[in-house]
Amino acid sequence: AGRESADLADLVAELEVLHRDRPGNPRISVLMARALIAAGRPSEARAPAQCAVDSRPNAPWTWLCLGAANEAAQDDARALEAFEHGASLEPKDLAVLTALAQCRARAFRASQDPELGSRAARDVAAAAELALAQRADEPAAELWYLEARVHHRLGNLEACMAACERSIAANPSHESAVFLLHGSRARTGAVAAESGAAGGPLPSRAPDKYVRLLYNGYADRFDNHLVNKLHYRTPKLILKALQAAQIGPVASCADLGCGTGLGAAALRAAGLLHGSQISGVDLSENMLDKARGLGIYSDLAVGEISSWLAACAADSFDLMLSSDVLVYVGDLREIFICASRALRAGGHFAFSVESPASLRAGFKLQGTRRFAHSLNYLRSLMDEAGFHAQVVHEGVELRLESGQAVIGTVVVARKQAAQP
Repeated sequence: AGRESADLADLVAELEVLHRDRPGNPRISVLMARALIAAGRPSEARAPAQCAVDSRPNAPWTWLCLGAANEAAQDDARALEAFEHGASLEPKDLAVLTALAQCRARAFRASQDPELGSRAARDVAAAAELALAQRADEPAAELWYLEARVHHRLGNLEACMAACERSIAANPSHESAVFLLHGSRARTGAVAAESGAAGGPLPSRAPDKYVRLLYNGYADRFDNHLVNKLHYRTPKLILKALQAAQIGPVASCADLGCGTGLGAAALRAAGLLHGSQISGVDLSENMLDKARGLGIYSDLAVGEISSWLAACAADSFDLMLSSDVLVYVGDLREIFICASRALRAGGHFAFSVESPASLRAGFKLQGTRRFAHSLNYLRSLMDEAGFHAQVVHEGVELRLESGQAVIGTVVVARKQAAQP
């Protein structure tokens, strides 16, 4: 990262000289603006981008650059104006049309204005059609997935599923489109008409990319929204279950899907993790940045839980914590096996799952794109992985979702000693 930063700084310095010597050259101006954006100096990028537009006002690519500079400077209104003007100059410029569609979709997410959302969906669909016509299948798949997300936010689930199916047709390995399609089917009660229907079988977990992007975008408002708006109670419920199991302070803890650190902070405040070595893992870099700011973790890693656990030495931890994380995994077998291996004998695994009363066996994907797990399913996994369910609190209210209580189960499982 340090070498890349130095290279960028050198590039910017060289381009500054060229831009000063040839102020009317739009291509140098565009290169200068792009380099400044890459170097994290977006406010400075707007001046050379404007120079490019002034030099070549009828070139869509100069307006694309100006839009990108404004976008990087978080001036979405001016970015949208620039992209719109570029698209008016050449309606079949895929790069400009894609940037316009993405910018309008982002503006809709910020405003939640249905009219803006409908326009965003039309723009994205037009860009996707153009990409397909130009045989750019992967960009088309991404654009149709973006259209599906816009329709999903608008509540147009039929249109959402249709866009997902087009995305999958263009790129059958688009995991996030497949997952959104199955989640939308769960929300509407629809099922695939046949085994060969778009999307294939139900995924066993949420795609890592989906979870990472979701929480990278959520990190800045996560704690306030979850605690104050959704009345998030899971860390307190896990603490209560650990106290019921009469578990005292531990030397080491693994916080699986640690997020911003709400779970570990609650346990530490209660004395269970005072002086403990706490290791955290999460898919979202931005969430980990928030957790790092607490100053309570000995180490933090970006990664997927089972892979991270598999890389840990056996018998590494006294306690494992997973608060509102297993909802993104349907088949929990690998996590339980890996958790058992990394726990010391007599150690504990404290976790929560969503478990509506109607679910009696196995697991299912819900319309929220989170998985629910039955207690019978959890017990079978615990038996296989060498755990004993020491404390089970069923039917607890984890938080609110659209004003309704989310019901779940909190478990403290003890790792049994290996049989001789």
